[in-house]
Amino acid sequence: MGLHCEWPESKPLPHDRVAKRQKPKLIEPIVDPQLQLAVALPKGLPDLFDLFNMPFDNILFGRVVPQLDDTGVQFLLHYSEAFCSFIHIGTDSLNYFLKTFMQLAQSRDSILYALCAWGGFWLQLRDKSSIDYSQPWNYMQKSAKLICKEIGDSLVPLNNEDFFVLLAFYLIFIGIEVTTGDVCHWGGFLTQCSNLIKSFGGLEAVAQMFLNNNDIKWLLHNFQFHDLLSLNAVRQGTLMPIEEYEAVLQDDVNYGIDPLQGTLGGVYNLFGDIGNSQVMLRRQWAEIEDMIEALVERSPELEEARRAYFATVRTTYKSLMEKISGCVQSLLHLQILELDPKELTLQRKLFELYVLICKIHLNTVVMRLPPSLVQQQDLLLQALELIDELLDTRMIVLLSLLILVCGMACCTSYDRDRMRERFRKAQLRYHVQNLTRIEETVEESWVRNPDGNVVIEWAALVEEKGWNLYVG
Repeated sequence: MGLHCEWPESKPLPHDRVAKRQKPKLIEPIVDPQLQLAVALPKGLPDLFDLFNMPFDNILFGRVVPQLDDTGVQFLLHYSEAFCSFIHIGTDSLNYFLKTFMQLAQSRDSILYALCAWGGFWLQLRDKSSIDYSQPWNYMQKSAKLICKEIGDSLVPLNNEDFFVLLAFYLIFIGIEVTTGDVCHWGGFLTQCSNLIKSFGGLEAVAQMFLNNNDIKWLLHNFQFHDLLSLNAVRQGTLMPIEEYEAVLQDDVNYGIDPLQGTLGGVYNLFGDIGNSQVMLRRQWAEIEDMIEALVERSPELEEARRAYFATVRTTYKSLMEKISGCVQSLLHLQILELDPKELTLQRKLFELYVLICKIHLNTVVMRLPPSLVQQQDLLLQALELIDELLDTRMIVLLSLLILVCGMACCTSYDRDRMRERFRKAQLRYHVQNLTRIEETVEESWVRNPDGNVVIEWAALVEEKGWNLYVG
């Protein structure tokens, strides 16, 4: 979907967005209050904002912010102090949720209001007793109107700075939608990101356009993360080739450990590889099914096509399993973590867990192995032990995909009851609502596959519901 510059003046909930179109009005500034927030940022790193002539002295908002009322200030504080410290799994000194987005909010009100909205939604979700989305939704509306004023109604950036702002805006809106459990609109913003990047020459051209600074790397890593962990990647293929991600987004000591992906970049690319291979095999098999339906007698062409398909399955599985078995954490990342043994242990366990999930996923979508088979149950047991070790740590923010894949593989009432307990435990701390959608998907799979003897792909199940589920 695209973002239109005509937004309703009413106050619907975030997912009730069909309303009369109206030309946006400018937001009148409110004189009070003053907001001063301090943030410690690393020194000596490549800084995008020098390019934009945006002075920054390590004071996040060392000036009056007349645009915000008391509620806006509260929401922005909640974004910077609560959400940003909870959601990232990189090193504290390189938290780009703060460094890049909050810094950009100093000069662009569209970003300022978007971050207020994000903080407001997160605050409401934490207060489960009386959730009211109307106020953060107001800030989201203001942000959308302002981005149209800043860049133009067509939302076609004419210079590097506007490109950067628009890409950041889309990514923040993706984060907002995922936070509130949206299964529709976020994918439209992701497609807008893809179209925007391609219109400026692709990942490499965009990175070079900004001198490969850390801020553009963050935005591109953010886009990559959501691309690889979307339903679209599993059903239609990734929006960008995996090889392009690997070539452009390489490990960098200045960039550090990504706040969304941690040390898992190589495993996420593998997950995307599996999805792209699955799409290729599914299309190949669909052609065979069309041939079968059209034939009334034995056909040499059909037999040859079937032989070729199963040969492709074997070679694809072997190649991907070798990649999974040979996948190791970045030596650079491990060196960064050497001074923090506890953090190093958590990142190692999370990496090991994702390798196991890739194996379960590969067995399911390429080899079509049902959950009840010994191979799958052996991997499941190993994975569940690691999930339980990580569920009470800050790595909980990256367990959604793992819980989904493991949940689908649970066959016994014992394992399913324990998985329900894990969902309850996770939801007490991790309030992002896509986790609720994941639980609904797992429960539906259990109804359809009571003994675990058939293959049910989570992506196919979700697609039936008309959802575009994000599993990050």
